Amino acid sequence: MSIKKSFTSRGKSILTIRVTSYENCCLQGYVSTDQEERGQAFCSGIQMLLMVDAFMNSVNTPQRNEEQRRFVSQNECFSMKNDWSENLEDISPIATFHMDVMFRQHTTWQGSLIWEEAEQEACFRSVLELICLMHDALTVSEERPEE
Repeated sequence: MSIKKSFTSRGKSILTIRVTSYENCCLQGYVSTDQEERGQAFCSGIQMLLMVDAFMNSVNTPQRNEEQRRFVSQNECFSMKNDWSENLEDISPIATFHMDVMFRQHTTWQGSLIWEEAEQEACFRSVLELICLMHDALTVSEERPEE
């Protein structure tokens, strides 16, 4: 599927995910928005998903249609802040994704994902499908010879 040239942000829900490492299927990189100069680093896929969810909660876009369930109270949850001192701009990403979450229904996300390097766009109907799309792209990226 090729990328639509007319893809534009509909609001605050567009995020850019730059993956700098994918060793042993472990995502590392940073997430940024159009409003941020620097991204926020993540060192696992779970941390990346929690950061994206926290961002969507902070801007309340898209709104949840169900209450989030937890094992611990909101006050006991750990902070997503990290203390990485690396200069993120110095690390060249192996893949760049632009994610637009349009809905948060049925306790999951629905939206579209653009893989910038391959100029491809795909829609996802769940977080699991999003992860599978990213995995497929990153696996192909690793197998592709350097030009």
